[in-house]
Amino acid sequence: MIGKTASSAIASLAVVGMVSETAAGGRAVECYEQVNRPAVYETVYENVLVSPAGQQVESVPAIYGTRERVVQIAPARVSYEIVPAITRTIYRTVKVDDGGYS
Repeated sequence: MIGKTASSAIASLAVVGMVSETAAGGRAVECYEQVNRPAVYETVYENVLVSPAGQQVESVPAIYGTRERVVQIAPARVSYEIVPAITRTIYRTVKVDDGGYS
């Protein structure tokens, strides 16, 4: 008998619980009403590693060929040279005075 009484009490509590939800608009009543807030988006700038640092070795073969060209061996320049004067002694007879009597 106690088992039947307990089960009927539990059933009646369940019915009362359903009735109270229906009376409250079909949902459970709480102290605070739930508010649906939209998500907040913000632009964030950050440095992202796209690929790790490394070394890349590229081998470029030499190009061989023959060509004719003008190559400057030495730059243009101006040089100065001191050349001494050339002198010589020449002997000749020169009339210094007409002569005459004094």
